[in-house]
Amino acid sequence: MALVFMIREPTSTVISTYGYHRAGYECTREKWSPKFALPRELRPICDVLLNNRTRLNVGLFYTAEFVLQGVLPLELEVFSAIARARRPDALCLRMEDFQTDSRSAASALLHFLGVPQPQIAASLKIMSGVLLPMSSAHTTSSHELGAANSSLNLSQTNGHVNPSNLAANDVRNMWRVLHSNSTLCNALASAATALGYDVGSRYYCGRSSLGIAS
Repeated sequence: MALVFMIREPTSTVISTYGYHRAGYECTREKWSPKFALPRELRPICDVLLNNRTRLNVGLFYTAEFVLQGVLPLELEVFSAIARARRPDALCLRMEDFQTDSRSAASALLHFLGVPQPQIAASLKIMSGVLLPMSSAHTTSSHELGAANSSLNLSQTNGHVNPSNLAANDVRNMWRVLHSNSTLCNALASAATALGYDVGSRYYCGRSSLGIAS
């Protein structure tokens, strides 16, 4: 049995999670669930992010804590286990690969899964209508983050935000806000390094002027 596991850069995960829940997804509504019920573990973050009086920095800091405590530990555990085992039947993918070159990333996935070469093209055509737009375009609809920061329009598919599709100034601002908190920034940088990301100039924790890649 093959194992395919996908990871994402931690600060990008925080920004996506913030926008997703700020828009009400997994809090008050879901496109795919007409009988939606709020999971108990999400009630605290939903209460914070759906409050229009919650300032951007408060919401982002709360979301970062949520991701650091509730998302990244399992992601790091599975990533580390896959790396240690060096199993040929396990593949770790980065969401960013689907955002930058979705066709190549999907082709690599299909090859790993053993799809015969003659069927790769047909499979990619099918995937282009489902997986690739969700992973790379993320632009099927837009939502606003509410009165507290209504200038941030986050493009999304199924709610999950792709920071590369945000306005550059919005991305820089959200990175600056997150990384102005040295404790959270260092924790996110440590997780990014553990997941194999080159943090480089993207993490300037606690500094007033941050070098952030567009």
